[in-house]
Amino acid sequence: MTESTEQDLREDDNPHKDQNAELARRLFFPEDDEDPASRAFAAYFEAEGDLAPQPSRETSWPVVHDGRRYVVLRNVNGVLAVYRVRPDGVLKRLKRWPAEIEAY
Repeated sequence: MTESTEQDLREDDNPHKDQNAELARRLFFPEDDEDPASRAFAAYFEAEGDLAPQPSRETSWPVVHDGRRYVVLRNVNGVLAVYRVRPDGVLKRLKRWPAEIEAY
């Protein structure tokens, strides 16, 4: 099986993907709040430096899992960093994260 076929299968495994994405957009982008995904990108480069692997805007997005909000930064090689968005809006970079959020 090729890499693209495996990726297609993983994407098709989650029947609630569109519903989760819409919920995440509504939770993460209230009109009066700064975009947590943009703040996660800034925090990532501040921590890792300019020579860090580049996350992709197309594959990095907010995720809601078990009622908690996360921003997952990815590139073609996989997950680079995961930030939890605390209730007060502060981002916390996670050393370990729930494996399920990688499937979103």
